[in-house]
Amino acid sequence: MKNSTPDSVFIFSSRLSSAGGAEKVAIDSAMLLADKDIKVFFSTASVENPEISEALESRGIDVTPISMSRSVRNLLRKGDNKNAAEKAVLQLTDLLNIKAAFSLYRQIKDRSPTVIHFHKIRSVSPLVFMAARLAAPKGAKIFYTCHDYEFFSFNAKRIGGACQGIYYYLFRKPFEYCLDKVVTPSNFVNDKISSYASKDKVKTVHNFFDKEIKQVEKIENKFCFIGRLEKIKGIDNLLRGISQVEASDFELYVIGTGSLQDELKEKYGSDTRIKFTGKLEHTEVIAHLESSSVSFIPSCWDEFFGLTALESIASGCFVVYSNQGALPEIFTETDRSSGYMLEADDFSRPEKIRRAVFESKKYKPAVDKLTKDLKKFEAQHAVDTMLEVYAQ
Repeated sequence: MKNSTPDSVFIFSSRLSSAGGAEKVAIDSAMLLADKDIKVFFSTASVENPEISEALESRGIDVTPISMSRSVRNLLRKGDNKNAAEKAVLQLTDLLNIKAAFSLYRQIKDRSPTVIHFHKIRSVSPLVFMAARLAAPKGAKIFYTCHDYEFFSFNAKRIGGACQGIYYYLFRKPFEYCLDKVVTPSNFVNDKISSYASKDKVKTVHNFFDKEIKQVEKIENKFCFIGRLEKIKGIDNLLRGISQVEASDFELYVIGTGSLQDELKEKYGSDTRIKFTGKLEHTEVIAHLESSSVSFIPSCWDEFFGLTALESIASGCFVVYSNQGALPEIFTETDRSSGYMLEADDFSRPEKIRRAVFESKKYKPAVDKLTKDLKKFEAQHAVDTMLEVYAQ
């Protein structure tokens, strides 16, 4: 590395997609590094949005898919919309995927990057860490950002218990030795995995947002939910609670898709206050945030970071969020007055929703204060912090 800056960075994410926060962080990180005149290579198991691939290549980033079976790639593209049998097949590939590991080995061997950074390894198995170590040139460093528990548990959404511990030490721990650092997006995750990974290897680098903070005109009583329509996101609780609120002068925009979509539309579609938009482009999502007065984040699982919370705060929204995972940490690190915390189950109670909306009326976002509070979560700050970690 020259002046502590890597000559080249090889980034891997199992999906090249706009579907999730982890994928967005991997893609945005690649672009930010390229903007600093660092040569960036991007490898993936599944190109799901060709326009993103084109955007990366327009920045001079080499995008190359790895080789893997078509059936596994198709399962990967299903995201959370898999049945039990499909999940079991994908779980087996998480244990050992020799074809993917060999393909990645060839890519790294041909490119000789000074830094290799994995973001999501779903379906390719941690064997890719060993492949990277064997293929990497002398002195290269290998990093893994832990966006969920995929490396530490057979259930990416939960950690803990005897069976999970046995699984980790049998099938995961040996591959950890191939890594220089395990990066976590929040202190919450750092604390969770430090009992498994070697503590000296774990480093927190917060996820980031990349949008302009500006004064915007809000539509009173316009609310939004942004995320996958899945149980773990708490959308069923939110709709159960808000549909029982007697007031008629609000609109809730439900932005996203998922396995609960048809069920929720059938149950709440006749409520004219609830608007299902389906999946929207990111620019359209931000436009909704900027015009909304309240953003609901009713998650029922350990949110590893909560990128939507950051984007909501930056858009001047009052955020009603659950006490799950790293969500409270974001408001501890910024401004508690910009949000109101509920227990995850409380989102199904109309009286709790009414109280949260009442609290939102007191919030008056100020651009100067938001800019100061969110500085540590800005994209440039995050990438500079990551470069410091690379240099350690």
